[in-house]
Amino acid sequence: MLRDLHDDVGSALAGVSAHLELAGRVMRSDIDRASDMIDELRVITSDLVTTVRRMSARHRLRHCVGASHRWARPVGMTCFADALRNMIGRMQAIFRGRLEITLNLGDGLDEVPEEVSLPAFSIVKEALTNVLRHSRAEHCLVSVWVDEENLHIQVQDDGIGVTTATSTRRAGVGGSGLANMTERAAEMGGWCTIGQAIPSGTVALAALPLAGAQRRRPARPA
Repeated sequence: MLRDLHDDVGSALAGVSAHLELAGRVMRSDIDRASDMIDELRVITSDLVTTVRRMSARHRLRHCVGASHRWARPVGMTCFADALRNMIGRMQAIFRGRLEITLNLGDGLDEVPEEVSLPAFSIVKEALTNVLRHSRAEHCLVSVWVDEENLHIQVQDDGIGVTTATSTRRAGVGGSGLANMTERAAEMGGWCTIGQAIPSGTVALAALPLAGAQRRRPARPA
C-alpha cells in the first residue's frame, strides 16, 4: 500500500506540481496554451482520484478476503505497450517545449505477463519523473524490449548527468527514487541501475525475468 502510494500517487502529484509551475510561466505569454495545460491537469487529477479509489478498494478487499490483489491491472491499462504510449503521450502534451520524450517499443510487449508489466511500468514512470525533476534534459529516450528470457528497460536523457548532488536526490531516501525502482526489479528476480550516460546525461537500465524465467537472474551490464 505504501509503495503504491509512492508509485501512483506520489509520482502523479509531482507531475501536477511541475505542470502547475509550467502553466504559471506560460500564462504570461500564451494564454491559450496555458488553458490547454489546465484542461489536461483536470484530466490528470481525475485519473488520480480514480487511482486512489482503486487503491482503497484493493486495500479493503485484501482485508476482507485475505487475498493478494497486488497485480490487479490499473484502470485503463489495456496492455503494457498502450499504457506506456498513453503515459508518455500525456507527458509530451504537458511538457512540450521543455522535454522531448521518444518511445521505442520492441515486438512482443503485448505478451508480457501482467505480474512483470506492472512493476516495469512503475520503473519507467519513476525514471521519467526523475528526469523531469532533476536532469535539466531536453531529450529523453525510453526503450523497452524483450528477449527470450527478460524484459529490458532503458531510460536515457541528455541532461546534467549523475553528480554527487543529483545522485543523492535521485536515489531518494526511505524507499523512493532509485531505491524504489531497485526494489521493484529485485522482487521479480531482476535488477535496476542508474549511471552516467555516454556522451552525456543519465541512463537508467533494468531487466526483469519473464514468467517461467524467474530462476535465472538476468546478467547486469559490464
